[in-house]
Amino acid sequence: TPAELMNAILKAPVDLLYNGGIGTYVKAASETHAEVGDRANDGLRVDGRELRCKVLAEGGNLGCTQLGRVEFAQAGGHIYTDAIDNSAGVGTSDHEVNIKILLGLAVGDGELTGKQRNALLAEMTDDVAALVLRDNYFQTQVLSVTGRIAPELLDAQQRFVQYLEKEGRLHRAIEFLPSDGEFARRRTNRQGLTSPEAAVLLAYAKMWLFDELVASSLPDDPWVASALARYFPVALGERYPAYMDRHPLKREIIAPHVTNRMLNRVGSTFVHRLLEATGAQPHEIVRAYLLSREVFGFVALWKAIDTLDNR
Repeated sequence: TPAELMNAILKAPVDLLYNGGIGTYVKAASETHAEVGDRANDGLRVDGRELRCKVLAEGGNLGCTQLGRVEFAQAGGHIYTDAIDNSAGVGTSDHEVNIKILLGLAVGDGELTGKQRNALLAEMTDDVAALVLRDNYFQTQVLSVTGRIAPELLDAQQRFVQYLEKEGRLHRAIEFLPSDGEFARRRTNRQGLTSPEAAVLLAYAKMWLFDELVASSLPDDPWVASALARYFPVALGERYPAYMDRHPLKREIIAPHVTNRMLNRVGSTFVHRLLEATGAQPHEIVRAYLLSREVFGFVALWKAIDTLDNR
């Protein structure tokens, strides 16, 4: 039957299983079909531990339950989350909207006609794609790197989860993050967070740090604000630099850009660990990170390492 065929495909021994459909096809053994809330696929859904693919990519949203992802990852499978796998689409929309706002200023001033604007948008397609793919490359890279040292990071991750809970920024049960008892069990067994769990924590780290930076004066610092030019395609910086400074969402662009670039290099717990150790405010830690990055020439070092990928 069709359901039996789909069930067999889901359990096939393949390198990559790519889900591009609508529906939830993978759950955990501990979950019932009713808890999944997708009755249309009850007849073909599988448990995470039944998957035999090496990698599961979620092109569609909610292709797996979070517990299903964790179960698959604990069985040795490679998986992130639907949010991670689909973040390029969100990033593209983000750039598109902010570019159109900037060009709208130029059109309003008579510097650009509507026809010229549309031509410029099309011209920048590949540049926007490169910027978006760069963000996604490093976002998955940090999850991969931290995953390799997951047991060593467990204490810092638990303290950060507790901190976010205390601040009212996170409800770990809703996000299926481990309880303190589960953290203790994994510590005993030398097990860290799985990639799907680390992806959720990374998202919360970015949202928390974004709010902290927007509430500070850091985005107003001219040196830090130079990140604005790196967010936009080079063509915009060359032709319309004056309009960047007039962008109404300038601070809200700088803050996540700096947050992404930083946490994609150093991980989700970095800022909180330094906050604990030094008592410094998050925006002060970010400033110190940016300065040390330049002083010690880390960017050149990172680029040299990155060129070795797949070689």
